[in-house]
Amino acid sequence: MREAAQATRAVTDSWAADARGRERDARTKDDASPVTVADLAAQVLMAHTIGAAEPRRAEETAAPLEAPGGAALEAALLARVRARWPEATPANLRELLDGPALPGPATAHWVMDPVDGTAGFLRGMQYAICLAFLEGGHPTLGVLGCPHLGPQGTPDLATAAPPGRLFAARRGAGTVEIDLGGDVRHAVEVSPWAGGPVRVGVPWEPRYTNAEAVTAWFRRAGLEHEPVRVDSQAKYALVARGDVHAYVRIPADEERRENVWDHAAGHVVATEAGARVTDIEGRELDFGRGARLEANRGILCATPAVHAALLEAR
Repeated sequence: MREAAQATRAVTDSWAADARGRERDARTKDDASPVTVADLAAQVLMAHTIGAAEPRRAEETAAPLEAPGGAALEAALLARVRARWPEATPANLRELLDGPALPGPATAHWVMDPVDGTAGFLRGMQYAICLAFLEGGHPTLGVLGCPHLGPQGTPDLATAAPPGRLFAARRGAGTVEIDLGGDVRHAVEVSPWAGGPVRVGVPWEPRYTNAEAVTAWFRRAGLEHEPVRVDSQAKYALVARGDVHAYVRIPADEERRENVWDHAAGHVVATEAGARVTDIEGRELDFGRGARLEANRGILCATPAVHAALLEAR
């Protein structure tokens, strides 16, 4: 995770000195979402550490390297990867981006989202590097690297505060927070709520969440809520360590289903810190159906009292 975090920060540092760097290093995928050399480098480095043959499901592929302008993107990617893995070759990049055959849902495998919240990354704000391990369709290990997140209690959570934080959790063993620049670690847990405004993590990107429906839900529950705008699975970490009481996502598109890599690591980090994580109907998240949470609609991650109050108001 530290290697991946350093690689992503090296990309943004290079943009500060090269006005055309962002244009060279970023692409738009077929689904209109952005991908950058940082996404690809982080995925390559994580997959290399895990092992090329290990079953895994990941957001990125080698497709951007084959698209128009791919040669320049590949050169930039190889340079970023070789800074931490000098022996890397172009063939290694493709092998680690495309990976082995996708695992069956019940097969134990890794799930990775190398830069979750790429839009936030491009703005110089919050993003997360996400890694989880699934066994029998259940996340049992989760690691979130948040290179721009400051320590607990930081007044402006949207502002970048390197070297960032790392959150690691294993099922049944709790959640720890670690300074990405050192080894000091401590256990974290959700903040109890006994009334008053509910601090709610919401995304900067409005296209996937129905903000009006979220506001109406809190109103029905008789809860005053205070939105905290933060991109990526960093919102799970904020619930886990008590900076916010909840993270709520009501899909703007009724047919939309969430990707497993967007929630697997955060699910473990938050639940092991004492949060309740379900969909907005109160169903447990089912990670055993492939690339998407096909059996679920939306996300509700919250300290237990807030979670119960919201479900009661459904």
